[in-house]
Amino acid sequence: MKNNILLFVKYPNKGEVKTRLAKSIGDSKAVSLYKYFLDEILLTLRGVSAAIWICYYPETSADDMVGWLGDNYYYVPQIGQDLGERLQHCFKMSFEKGFQKTIVLASDIPEISEEIINNAFNSLDDNDVVIGPSYDGGYYLLGFREQSYVTGIFDDIVWSTNRVFKETLTKMESYNLKYSVLQKVADIDTIDDYSEYLMRKQKNIAL
Repeated sequence: MKNNILLFVKYPNKGEVKTRLAKSIGDSKAVSLYKYFLDEILLTLRGVSAAIWICYYPETSADDMVGWLGDNYYYVPQIGQDLGERLQHCFKMSFEKGFQKTIVLASDIPEISEEIINNAFNSLDDNDVVIGPSYDGGYYLLGFREQSYVTGIFDDIVWSTNRVFKETLTKMESYNLKYSVLQKVADIDTIDDYSEYLMRKQKNIAL
């Protein structure tokens, strides 16, 4: 198989996932929602022709992750001091395993679709990089061809800010990489995000 998906997942300890959302709904419900979002994503990924690596954090949670999600996935620890280093590590491992195209996905985007993911892989036929912006100024997806992977894309990014997407585009341009931008998809970080998600979901059900 030539395509690989790096699904970045944090083990759902109370108080450590969806912390902004938890301020409004409590830690227990935030954990339940995080697990639900991941279930929705994994269900979607079943229809995609790609390997799936669970890139877990913290790196000491391997047994807990397998106990939670089962042994049908390939598990890779996120190793590094910040998100940039952890992304570098997982992409490097993927390409060393011989995958031709690799994308990373966030784990809080329950509305991701097969179509978007397939478009991401297909766009790498003609582009060096593909990126999917989220509404908060970050990105929910980033992908490379093996030949175009540049570790410097992740250097000196101020993570968890509304400038991550723009700063990453600037990095791509500095390396003269040809890139494709996907449609925006909402990640669920706050109570407003969650409320809007519920409204969209109810509307779709009504239709």
